[in-house]
Amino acid sequence: MRLHQPVDILAFGAHPDDVECGCGGLLAKEKSLGYRVAVIDLTRGELSTNGTVEIRKAEAGKAAQILGLSWRCNLELPDCGVGKGTGQLEKIVRVIRTAAPRVVLAPYVRDRHPDHEAACRLVTEACFAAGVGKLFPGLAPHRPAALLYYFLATSVTPQFIVDVTSVYEIKIRCIAVHQSQFSPEEGTATFLNTGQGSFPALVEARDRYYGSLIGTAYGEGFITEGPLPVADPVSLWAGL
Repeated sequence: MRLHQPVDILAFGAHPDDVECGCGGLLAKEKSLGYRVAVIDLTRGELSTNGTVEIRKAEAGKAAQILGLSWRCNLELPDCGVGKGTGQLEKIVRVIRTAAPRVVLAPYVRDRHPDHEAACRLVTEACFAAGVGKLFPGLAPHRPAALLYYFLATSVTPQFIVDVTSVYEIKIRCIAVHQSQFSPEEGTATFLNTGQGSFPALVEARDRYYGSLIGTAYGEGFITEGPLPVADPVSLWAGL
């Protein structure tokens, strides 16, 4: 994979499994439609209760293959320190300018994990800053056309829901490869991996609920940074 080559969609996650859980279905669907998709993990998840940096890197690589990503990279920001160090904004801006995505995804701003909230704020600022030519010079400015927020531990009423039924098996496989977090053979019980209330169970229940709202089996909900432009309202219901 040639890192940072131009893509259509660039998804940011604070940790190596965030995008799979929050927007893995959308990424799989857009890939199936012929779009170029890439992922940026901001941290290596080095402070996670279970797993190691090496294990989590390998799991992220397997998920990237399943999704068919153009590339995936890790910016190695400090776990539990997203948004707190110097140079973090510039790293993200330079990736956005190099990859020149049309659409960027980031975690929703309200969440139980401070890194998820910080990632939202940092990526939001970076999407604006990437279009300011005199800021961090050296690469041509680029501002994505759309910034979408996906849900992790916390969710609200989405502004739109994407039908991901046809690719949901891919999302489930991507989440499952993060075995160190969600089904460790040896490790500490956490809310991520314990019983029927585990995090994957929460994700699937939410996806089923969102799907039910649009008359499908599974759906992923999103919030937009600004108003969603619609040229033809009738086309939104085409095929339903």
